[in-house]
Amino acid sequence: MPHPPRRSARPVVSDVLWVLVRSLLSEARHRAQPIGLTFPQACLLPAIARRGRITATELSHRSGLSLPGLTSALNFLEARGLVARSRAAGDRRRVHVTLTPAGARLFGRLLRRQHVLHVRINDVFGPADGRAFVAGLRRIIGVLGPGEDLETFPCPLCAGRRAPFHAEAA
Repeated sequence: MPHPPRRSARPVVSDVLWVLVRSLLSEARHRAQPIGLTFPQACLLPAIARRGRITATELSHRSGLSLPGLTSALNFLEARGLVARSRAAGDRRRVHVTLTPAGARLFGRLLRRQHVLHVRINDVFGPADGRAFVAGLRRIIGVLGPGEDLETFPCPLCAGRRAPFHAEAA
């Protein structure tokens, strides 16, 4: 009978990263659900808010959603009065997306909900441990390659309380 492969005493970083990714996704879904959004719908709000006005094609690229998935999410958000879509005057094929005032308010609620988690996560590390952790994550990102240009949105509520290691990550 073959023996299972032996694991070294060294932690298996990739295993822990998968648990971390699943935990973060689960937490993000949990934070979006009470405000009536799915995780993909909630992920669109930061990209729209950051630019003020963004094309649907760029939003698809930045969010990682396919165009059909994006269209479905935008249909829902538009029906709730959270986003507005308009066609470009010079190119009717080009669709611009903006947050409505109601969408901006909901995005603010989502930011405040997520900020609680940011504080809990950031407070886990002191400055030296935080720098080491960020450096390790950057090495992993380097191994994975640049990937897609997915949207990142630094928490504006955290800006006033950044630990020293955050300045290097910006």
